[in-house]
Amino acid sequence: MNRLLLSVLILLLPACAAAQKHAWETDPVESKVGIHVIPNFGDDPTVYSPIITEDSVRSALRSVDWDSGFHQVVVVLSPGTSMEVGGSLDPRHGLAAVYRNRSEMAEAVTKQAPETVDDMEAILVAFLKPGDGWMRVQEFEFSGRR
Repeated sequence: MNRLLLSVLILLLPACAAAQKHAWETDPVESKVGIHVIPNFGDDPTVYSPIITEDSVRSALRSVDWDSGFHQVVVVLSPGTSMEVGGSLDPRHGLAAVYRNRSEMAEAVTKQAPETVDDMEAILVAFLKPGDGWMRVQEFEFSGRR
């Protein structure tokens, strides 16, 4: 199910096809540093905040109802470098986390799906810190170069 969710996330945020190698550079989410909340399968307007702090991440995660709908929260630390968490607590959808670093052509998805909003929060908060500690919060499987 995790791979199915990744496929849906990739469709909602243009990104990784070789033909669209640089499409992310004009994507309003991946190219703009800050926190992006994409609620309800992208049907509702995206909410953007340029402020990236642990508190703003927590607030963004709790701004949507994870029990219903399908939502994404994307933290962009620099253009092309992001961590996205999303999905739904509805077991038909599940949750996932996706790391992207376009300059290194690296992409990774969690091997085991996060199970709670707290799990997603732990991933995003760790991503805010220097280094790769976020990879120790949950195991990620990389594709592309690394």
